[in-house]
Amino acid sequence: MRWLVDLYATGIMRRALRHAELLGAREPLMHRLVPALVREMGAAYTELVRAEALITETLYLEDRWQYVEGRFGRDRRGAALAAADFPPPPEHLVDGLLPITQAVVDGASRIAAELDARLLVVASRSGVTAIARSKRRGAVPTLGVSDDPATLRQMALYWGVTPLAAENPGDLESLLEQVSAWGLRTGRLRRGDRILLVAGIEFGAGGHNMALVHEVGANRS
Repeated sequence: MRWLVDLYATGIMRRALRHAELLGAREPLMHRLVPALVREMGAAYTELVRAEALITETLYLEDRWQYVEGRFGRDRRGAALAAADFPPPPEHLVDGLLPITQAVVDGASRIAAELDARLLVVASRSGVTAIARSKRRGAVPTLGVSDDPATLRQMALYWGVTPLAAENPGDLESLLEQVSAWGLRTGRLRRGDRILLVAGIEFGAGGHNMALVHEVGANRS
């Protein structure tokens, strides 16, 4: 039932954001109302006080994403300008996420937006990096790649993340070939499209510390 409650709450929140836009709001607005909400209702609903930072971040991200969809449509082509306007660094990192990985994910998101990349690919054994990307609500679609079936099932639940099973994802050349082949086969990519890969120089060790731009169909040798 928890997922049903979350879905209902998300629908109410997006409806409120839409009405704010109809009233003339042209930038994120709802997150600014959280302090007043906490002051008025915090004594009766103490969870508002505990979760104030999370509520503020969630409202901001949803508001930004609604703006991107309204301006550019759901196909996300040409959304680079709006997508480049990212929220500030999160106050709290995802459990198990290294600060360098969060920084690389945010930097890669900006690069992907500026280059109008078709995909941002995250190679992850645990799925932690994929959820860090998901929480930022980027306009460029995310592909979560792993060789762990449990991680792939987990990533299927993340917002905006499509899971893809890959053999030997630690081999970057092989990984790029597998992603390109999948994209061309499914119609998600065309030759000449750019993808942005986030990975670690040593896969699974020391966090994700590399962002790589790849052009589909290009010879890297």
